[in-house]
Parts: sequence; C-alpha cells; structure tokens
Amino acid sequence: KKKEIMRQTIEWLGGEPLPVFVKHSPNMFCIFNRSKSNDYAVVVVTSLCSDPFDSITLEVAPEWSNAQFEILGKNGIWEKIRVQVNENMIKFNTKVSLMDPVILKLLKS
Repeated sequence: KKKEIMRQTIEWLGGEPLPVFVKHSPNMFCIFNRSKSNDYAVVVVTSLCSDPFDSITLEVAPEWSNAQFEILGKNGIWEKIRVQVNENMIKFNTKVSLMDPVILKLLKS
C-alpha cells in the first residue's frame, strides 16, 4: 500500500505516469533510460531480495504498452523475448536473482 501511495505522489508531482513500475516483486531496483529519439528505452531491473523470482511484471506507461521487447543475453546480444501483455502490465518470464541485473529494451512500434 505504501508503495502505491509513493508512486501516486511521484506521478502527481511529475505530472505524468512513471514510464515503468515493477509490480508484485519486493525489493526491486529499476532504472529507465529513454533514447534521445524517444523510439526505444532500456530498463534495468536488479533484485535486492535474496529470494529468486521466475518472472518480472512491469506496469508501463501507455506510450510503451505496444512496444516490442528484447532482453540483453549473457553474450551481449539483444534477443527477442516473449511477454504476456494485459493492458499496461507486461510479464517477462525470466529468472531474477540477487544483484544479477535483467536488462530489457522496449522498442516503440
């Protein structure tokens, strides 16, 4: 509940929705970087929790809800990733473990 109040306050102060918000996973650190051309963004999600997770659910701002998604593989190559989309909720089935960042690219269609 406190997390939602903080989020609402930040959005109210900024006058727009947060571009990305991690849902249903505690202690996640999320960084969002938009390209200067505004046609893609890179999201880094790092778990600060000792419990591993099998997926990440992100709530994205409406401008990113129809994006295509890629994940940065261990070999340094962007790979397409399947996601489950439910309006602005995007679920990525990927392992998330303590201090092992997951790097995602959102590409506007």
